[in-house]
Amino acid sequence: MTFREIVNRLITDLQTHSGFLRVKKDDIAILKFGEMPAKAPAIYIFAEPDAGRVVVNPGLNKNWANMMIFACATDKDYVKAALDSIELAERIVVALSREKWNVSLKMSLDSTYSNITVSIVEFQFNYEFKDKT
Repeated sequence: MTFREIVNRLITDLQTHSGFLRVKKDDIAILKFGEMPAKAPAIYIFAEPDAGRVVVNPGLNKNWANMMIFACATDKDYVKAALDSIELAERIVVALSREKWNVSLKMSLDSTYSNITVSIVEFQFNYEFKDKT
């Protein structure tokens, strides 16, 4: 699969489980570089090629990319917001498992930005270049 196909599949798979995740389908989206989460609950996805592992070789068309999924929650009580964010991240891991994503994940509590607390689910994936010429 190409980079674009994998990102689109991730969004579709998470939206399929929006009820389980307790996040509206429209609130599962790609996060633009440099953009901060704007609302919660929400799930934002950020993906980029792994600059240290991209190989340009005509005989090898597989490369690595990093995927970050931001699980956003909010509450006046910071501890509750942190717990809600972590629980959303855990539900994301379960949803990925249900959709047969065979990846090794790393999960962490990130920080609170304004009034939104963010946990992160991270993994790497292989993607293919496709010659469009």
